[in-house]
Amino acid sequence: MDDGDALVVATSGSTGTPRGVVLTHDAVAASADATSARLGITADDHWLACLPLAHVGGLSVVTRALQAGTDLTVVDAVDTDVIAHSTATRISLVATVLGRVDTAHFRTVLIGGARAPEQRAPNVVTTYGMTETGSGVVYDGVPLDS
Repeated sequence: MDDGDALVVATSGSTGTPRGVVLTHDAVAASADATSARLGITADDHWLACLPLAHVGGLSVVTRALQAGTDLTVVDAVDTDVIAHSTATRISLVATVLGRVDTAHFRTVLIGGARAPEQRAPNVVTTYGMTETGSGVVYDGVPLDS
C-alpha cells in the first residue's frame, strides 16, 4: 500500500475474477461527501449498516456516517426484524431485502447491487456504482456532483 491508501475492498467479480481494489482516503471521503450532499444528510441522521462490511455496499454506509459525523448502528447481518424496528433514518439494502421488510420509516433507502423493483416507495433511491468508485456514483439515474 502507498501513502494515502485507506482500504482494500474485494470486488464482486462481475467483470471477471474478483480482486482487491485500493481506495484512498481522499476517494473514500469524496464518495461519502458526494452521497451526503445528494441525500441532504444532516447531523440528526442515523445510518443503519446491515450489509456485509467486506463489500463496498456495506462499508460505504460506515464511511458515510464517519465522514458526516452522523450516528451509526452496525448489525452483523440483514435482519428484517431489526430493520423494521430501527430508529435509523438512512439505510442501504439490496433489492431482495426491500420486498421482505417495511422500510417506510426511513428517510432514504439506498438500493444497489442489482436491478431495483419497478414499483418502489418514494423514499427508495436506486444506486449504481462499483467497488472502484467507492460506492454508488449514479442515484436515480443522475450522476453525483463531483
